[in-house]
Amino acid sequence: MSLVMAMQFGDRICILSDSMISNSASVDDEAISGQLKTVVLNKEIAVSYSGPADKAVGKIREVRNDLANRVYFEEVLESLSEFTRKEGESVDFIVSSHISIPKLYKIAGGEIHYGLDMYWIGNEGAVSRVLKEIEKGEPVAGSLPRGMTTEEKRFREAFRKVVSGRNVPQAGGFVFDCIGSKDGYYYNTDAGVHTGSGMSIGISFDYAPGHSSQKPGSELSLVSPNGRSLPLAGAYFEESHMGYIYSPLDPHLDRNKPGSPEMVYPVTLQGFVSEVERCARRLELYLGR
Repeated sequence: MSLVMAMQFGDRICILSDSMISNSASVDDEAISGQLKTVVLNKEIAVSYSGPADKAVGKIREVRNDLANRVYFEEVLESLSEFTRKEGESVDFIVSSHISIPKLYKIAGGEIHYGLDMYWIGNEGAVSRVLKEIEKGEPVAGSLPRGMTTEEKRFREAFRKVVSGRNVPQAGGFVFDCIGSKDGYYYNTDAGVHTGSGMSIGISFDYAPGHSSQKPGSELSLVSPNGRSLPLAGAYFEESHMGYIYSPLDPHLDRNKPGSPEMVYPVTLQGFVSEVERCARRLELYLGR
């Protein structure tokens, strides 16, 4: 099972995904470490997926190469559509674009859908629970980050509540939060604590992953490059001194399956941030940036 939801708020697009994944050769789902299912391709485009990770990541890498070779965006959408037609209901995509104007596309079953400000892929039961949480219209606590509306924060909080819940194993693991705007695409870390190494760290002091070996209350730090539109993020558990680095376009991490994360252990938070920065530099070289 998995869950990806994207919603447009004016010029901003918020893409939320859990980390639970499956593979074409596996009958079990994996929440932790899982995978990063929203893949930033450049400053204007991000692609998210649900379904077998090995198949989806392979196709997204192909799309990244097509864009690098100046294939038209419309042709890329058609290529993804044809891929989902051949795969049946096993793989779906959401494409977020800031080419000319912000726009969302859902690609599933050989069809390209667009024109709405929200799309989702993954488990219908989990989506229903998120929508019910949003409909409650509960007051949003705390101040809003710059550029964020009350509706956007409520969307985020509803998604996190469902993914971190322990009711039904429909979604689970980490919540990755990607923001697209005219300034590019990046993974939001909530707290936005910037370090001298050009990384951003967000810390959750009461993180309770829905389906993992980490016990509730573990301190989790999410790490990502600042303002570089790279498909790269890290998740670090303070208590176990262990972290995962997600870089789905980097073939150097393909030890077991395409897009699989790299585990770093044992390591301090400072050391983990340095490792994520090292991977960011390697990825930039690989992508030719």
